[in-house]
Amino acid sequence: RADPITQIPIPHASRDSFVGNPNAGLVFWVVPWGAGLLLLPAALWRGLRSSAWPLAVSALFAALLGTGGTTPIPRLLLGAAYDILTLDRFTFWATVLVLPLYGMTLARLWGEAAAVRFGPRGVALLRAGVGLAFLAASLWTANLAALRAMQPDRIDPVPITAFLDKDQHDRWRYLTLGFGDQMAWISAQTAALTVDGNYHSARRLPELISTPVERLEGAKFRGIPGIGSLQQFLTVPEKYHLKYIFSNDRFYDPLLFFSGWHEVEWLENGVVVWERDDVPPLPPELPQPAYPLYQRLMWGTLPPMALLAAAFALLLPRQSRRRPRPRGRTVRLAGAIDAVLLRWAAVPDGTRRSGGQRRWRERAARLTARLRGRRRLAAVALAVTIGVTALAVAGVNPRAQTPAGAVVAYYDALDVHDFRAAWARLDPVARPTLDRYLLDRSVRDGLVTSYSMLDSVLIAGTRETADAATVDVELVYVTSLTEYRVRRSHRLNRRADGWFIVPDPVDPAEPDERFARRASVAYASLGRRLPTTGTTTYGDVLDRPELSVASARLV
Repeated sequence: RADPITQIPIPHASRDSFVGNPNAGLVFWVVPWGAGLLLLPAALWRGLRSSAWPLAVSALFAALLGTGGTTPIPRLLLGAAYDILTLDRFTFWATVLVLPLYGMTLARLWGEAAAVRFGPRGVALLRAGVGLAFLAASLWTANLAALRAMQPDRIDPVPITAFLDKDQHDRWRYLTLGFGDQMAWISAQTAALTVDGNYHSARRLPELISTPVERLEGAKFRGIPGIGSLQQFLTVPEKYHLKYIFSNDRFYDPLLFFSGWHEVEWLENGVVVWERDDVPPLPPELPQPAYPLYQRLMWGTLPPMALLAAAFALLLPRQSRRRPRPRGRTVRLAGAIDAVLLRWAAVPDGTRRSGGQRRWRERAARLTARLRGRRRLAAVALAVTIGVTALAVAGVNPRAQTPAGAVVAYYDALDVHDFRAAWARLDPVARPTLDRYLLDRSVRDGLVTSYSMLDSVLIAGTRETADAATVDVELVYVTSLTEYRVRRSHRLNRRADGWFIVPDPVDPAEPDERFARRASVAYASLGRRLPTTGTTTYGDVLDRPELSVASARLV
């Protein structure tokens, strides 16, 4: 209440609908659960029927909150905190809480009853199948980043920290661009301060909590609002004592250049250092938020005291139930609470149960007997549900079914620089070789290709026949200075595997002269006559012309 979170809501994919955004469902649901999704229904059902039902309810509640915007329940439960929190934390805790229930389920699956029903060979196959499923899910998750890059390549922090430590460069603040999660590691290696923050709710600068940007280093992923937030710091860096910028992404180069920054040097790790002149250093003492003494004492004492109390409780001998109750009102109350907790925490051994547990198990047995004859019907219904869901997902997946989806998939591959996947979207009858395709792309679109990011793909219109289609698309490219809208028309052909894009023809024109002399004192080297994947000829290697002006008269 004394220090509320006033951060403007920051968009996060963990709050999206996992049905409408399958990528978010993959990252924030499938990857954390892994092969445990196969055991989750049985584990929750077994946990709810046992004395571990508080644990099962907690796991179910956390898993439900982790579904984000798939259902309206998390927003109703969390209220205003829904737009501030990242909901993947609930999925993480659900995967931790459910582990004992997994153990109960697996022990039941290959226990004595399973050995009688399936035999020793069946139980061995069941164990091997579960083990292989968990192993395959773990290996797939560990190598997911290699299949599609989610973070920049590893950056060596030593050159950056060495630059900040020398010549008192740590007297100014710095900013990293294009570092991803490694910005936190860089910050931990140096005493210099940064204007950015890895935990958005703890940032104190008003410009950071009043804009929907999680981190300035990835401002381009928030489009124009993110770049606008970054511009506030680049145009008036003296306000924040910001003097050095470490850039690992050339996307920001035009914005840095036109904001008055200049390159200082290239570090050994490939990071470019930009500097701004006339920025005053930080004052000797920075203002800090004033917290009451009792709050500081609480933060410093209560957490370690809780751990020490838990360790001390584990070392105490267990009190026998036959021991007479001690006297004293407070001691008797503590003993009664302890007896209740022991009764709830006791593992059922199948011989002695309390009245509540016995009634609960009798109801569960009656329900199980009632449903026993309908297992086959339930299995058929489950199979039909899975099949209908798969067909629905395939039906709403435009990338494999419609010409517009093929075009969107093509530009999605280009956006993540997966050029081989983009080349595979071209018509196999008319497409060039992969090397030729990469070469043709390198000589087209100039600065937009070098310094822009594809923000969105808008389908303007589609004309479709039986075996051919034409898709009009509007591409929105965002640079660090402005956005560009490009309209293109793509022809597509239907093949046995789906729709494929007919590649655009390459302009075969070549310059007439290699070295043109004009009437004025100006020389233009036109470079190669034709882009080729072959070996560069000697005639293509030209020294840069040098011009010496002995005298000049300006009019």
